[in-house]
Formats: sequence, C-alpha cells, structure tokens
Amino acid sequence: MGRSEHERKDKPGKSGPPRPQKPEITNPEALTPGLVKRMVTDKGFGFIREIGGTEYFFHQSACRGVEFMDLREGDAVRFLKSSGPKGPRAEIVQRDPDEGAGIGNGHEI
Repeated sequence: MGRSEHERKDKPGKSGPPRPQKPEITNPEALTPGLVKRMVTDKGFGFIREIGGTEYFFHQSACRGVEFMDLREGDAVRFLKSSGPKGPRAEIVQRDPDEGAGIGNGHEI
C-alpha cells in the first residue's frame, strides 16, 4: 500500500512549514526561581511553585539543559512565566545554577 500525500510531506528532508522554535533564555537571571512541586512522569508534565506562591504547569518540552526525567520534587529551577488556557504555565524550565539539585537542597515546597 502506498503512502498518502500527507505522509510523504512529513518525511525528514521534505519541504514544509518550519517548526516553531523553542524560546531560549541565555541569562538565567531573567527567569523566575521556583521549586518542582510535583512530577507526573507517565504523562510528561509537572508543576513548579514560585518562591512565595503561585503554582505553574510545565510540559516536558519546556525543559532546557536538563532532561525531564532527571527532575525530582524539591529541585530548584528557574522558569519563564507565561499563561495558558488553563492558567499559569512555565515555558522554559532550567535547573537553578545557584542551587544544588534534589530534595536535600534545603528548600521546602
């Protein structure tokens, strides 16, 4: 059975609309500090609590410089605040370069 016209266009090397670029932040100071509050690894998302309050949803595709599966509850991160259709959302998530990783870093969620 032959491929449909749509399937041929999706093959690597074929022309088509470019994929949107992921936002990049080179200055970690431009990002908000927070802690990973909860991970839902089987679904590929989690939640970050901003120091002092608001909780933000993040998808695994928002991770930069760290693998989603390497994040743990209590890890210190920095993130770019955004809003999605269901509420606050983190668009970029990076480990906080000023903090150690893991629950033993002295922070409370």
